[in-house]
This record gives sequence, structure tokens and C-alpha cells, in this order.
Amino acid sequence: MNLSERSLDKMNKIRFILPLVFILSAMLLWSCNQNTEPDFGIKVEAEEIVYEYESANNGAGPMWCHGNTCIVRFGDHVVVSGLETLGDLEPLHNTRWMLFERTDKGWEMLLKDEKGRTREPSPLGLINDGKILLSVNPTLTEPGSYDGPAEPQILQFDAKDISATYDTLKPDWEGNPEFTEHSYRSFAVDGPANELILFQNIGYSHAEWSFLDGDGNWRSQGKLTWPWEDDYGVPRAVRVCYPVVQLKDREVHFLGVSDIIEPNNTWKDYTKNFFRMKNRAMPSTTPSLKMERSFFVSPLC
Repeated sequence: MNLSERSLDKMNKIRFILPLVFILSAMLLWSCNQNTEPDFGIKVEAEEIVYEYESANNGAGPMWCHGNTCIVRFGDHVVVSGLETLGDLEPLHNTRWMLFERTDKGWEMLLKDEKGRTREPSPLGLINDGKILLSVNPTLTEPGSYDGPAEPQILQFDAKDISATYDTLKPDWEGNPEFTEHSYRSFAVDGPANELILFQNIGYSHAEWSFLDGDGNWRSQGKLTWPWEDDYGVPRAVRVCYPVVQLKDREVHFLGVSDIIEPNNTWKDYTKNFFRMKNRAMPSTTPSLKMERSFFVSPLC
């Protein structure tokens, strides 16, 4: 992101610059012998503007899904998801997703949502059979509504022909969760296994999750309930936001932070002149990892 020296609250446009570091570091690290130094280096080949964004004034922005990724690569195909502000609409549902691909001519927008509206950006995933996955959360409200229900979906594209028709996958859930535009969602993909898991918050109590197996079945669902704290003056669940989630061989690694509002009022009052927020790490895992603080207890298999 290329930031000017003006303060962020005065900016109405943000230029996004994507460092094109064409390396396969994760794959190489797994393949290297642990006792030897890897025989590769890191070099920035180019910095390019992918697109420009105008603030939607809805509390989110193009990088609001940090902890997820908005860039994937399949062979020579490098794809980025973007967020476009719909200037004729009022917040909160006044943006839509876009898809860009790096071509010989530079970055080209291939697709945008022609019918849906949303609040937050849409993270990407990639599975080994060449399918690009886009997590979306379109609102179910009419234009002009401030907030309301939303429907989580996964859009599936062919990496070799993104402009072609895509498939819409609708996760199965436990019961009938009341999703909204405030998803705080996490989207993790195990590419070699062709499997994925989607977490999406419900209010301040928990996140719903749904797991898609390699055969294309929504195999299991459940709830990730936030830890309960009763030593902050007012007993409450501590909502976890902006987590980093990894899925590998049906084990889920989940690391987030406590809510954007510090739950300890005494500490918040003491630090309000020095810090914007004070967060605590909230790790979680599937049972087989046996971390000290584990509140993810439902098996995927």
C-alpha cells in the first residue's frame, strides 16, 4: 500500500501496490532438508499499482480481511481480489468484489459482481485441481438498508479461464445462523487435499464454521465459542477477530486477537491516551494439537 504522509483519516483514496515477489518459498521450505540452508533467495522483481480504491465509509476496506489472502497463483496465472465502492449507495452494503489478473498488458480487471452488494473484501483460495475460490458475503437486504442479513457463499472459478461461468457453493451450517454484513470471516484452504473451511462470526458470542471435503461434500459443521472471561468487571465472552487460520490434513490452526474494543475497562481507561487498542492473542487448535488454550473441539472427520 502506497501511503502518503497525510493521516489516514484524511485520505479518500488509497493506492494499492502489490510487490510481485515470484517465489514459492513455502513449497521450497517443505522440500528442503532441515539440516541444510535453502538454496534460494528473495528478490522483488516489480512494484505495480493493481487498482485504486475510494473509501466506502462503511467501517471496512480492501485489507479488512487481513489474516486471509487476496492473492493466489496457479502456474502463470496470478489473481487478486479487489473491492469497488458503489458511489451511488449509502453504507453499509455499498461495495462489491472484483477480480484482477496479471497479464502481459499489466493488471486487468476480469470480473466484478454485477448483482450483489457487500461490506467487506473477499478473500481467495486455491485448490490443486486449478480452481480459484472466492469467499463472498452478499447482503440479502434491499438497497438503502443500513444493515441486515447476509448469505455466505464460495464462488469457484477455473484458474485458466476466470471470465468463464463460475459455480456458486453454499455451505451447510449447524441450524440456521443469522449472518450479517459484519462477517469477520476466515477462509482457509488445504490445496493438496482440495479441502476448505470457512468461519463466520455471529455477533459477539461465537463463529459458525463449515468444512468442505475433497469430494465436494460439506462434511461437518459446528460452532467456535469464544472464551468466557469473568475478571473484567462485567462477565462476557471475548470475541476473537482478525484470526490467522490454517488448514492442513484436517487439522485447523487458529490464532486471533481479542476484540477491537479492550474488554478490561480499567486497562482501557489507563491506556486510552497511548494506544488505539490492546489485544490479547487467542490461540486455538483441533484436539490433536493439544495447545494450552484450546477451544476448538469439533472434529472435521
